[in-house]
Amino acid sequence: MDSETPFPEQLDAEIAAAWDKMVADAGSADISVAVRSSVLLKTCRTLLFAGQQETFLNINGLDNVKEAMKHVFASLYNDRAISYRVLRALPTMSSPCPPA
Repeated sequence: MDSETPFPEQLDAEIAAAWDKMVADAGSADISVAVRSSVLLKTCRTLLFAGQQETFLNINGLDNVKEAMKHVFASLYNDRAISYRVLRALPTMSSPCPPA
């Protein structure tokens, strides 16, 4: 996903709703957030994905959050992440956890 490609409508609405809730909970739109991955396989006991994808800190505003999310999604295909999956024979991000 490049930064020009819009999110699917439902995902875009869910992102906006989550942002609105954070703003309401904070009592101000002047909040900063971290945008990072949450890879499904990181819960596997034998695999650790920490640091494989990008993390963005101090992101302000819904549009900036969505832009950072696109960069995080794209980082699933950076050299680090691809190399990690190849070295562990993980063909896709949706592969089941190997036996421990």
